[in-house]
Amino acid sequence: MGKIILEDIRDPRVDLLTVTCVEVSPDLRRAKAFVTVMGDEAHERTVMRGLDSAVKRIRGCLGSRTELRRVPELSFHLDEGMKQSAKMSNILAELASERGVEEQAPLDGACASDEIRQETEDDVR
Repeated sequence: MGKIILEDIRDPRVDLLTVTCVEVSPDLRRAKAFVTVMGDEAHERTVMRGLDSAVKRIRGCLGSRTELRRVPELSFHLDEGMKQSAKMSNILAELASERGVEEQAPLDGACASDEIRQETEDDVR
């Protein structure tokens, strides 16, 4: 669906978005597509209006690219997961700065194992 939106929808309102998930009903009659939109809330509303106006075109493209007997009715919804994740990260960063804890970058698995391997070799010598 993301490819259809990117390649076949020419509406200038539909930009800076990612389809994160599509939930299809068991009877394949309805599908909810969840999207994240880069930008402020006004831009989100604009993109959602653009998607709503392009639903028939998107369904038509899905029908021509799939072998489904019936193409599901589509609805688009904002995926709030990314916003919630960013919000939580900000809260944790604030708490850490209040406590005076410095943020530490996570160790890369390869680097950590190299450090352990080096210590082991030094111990052997």
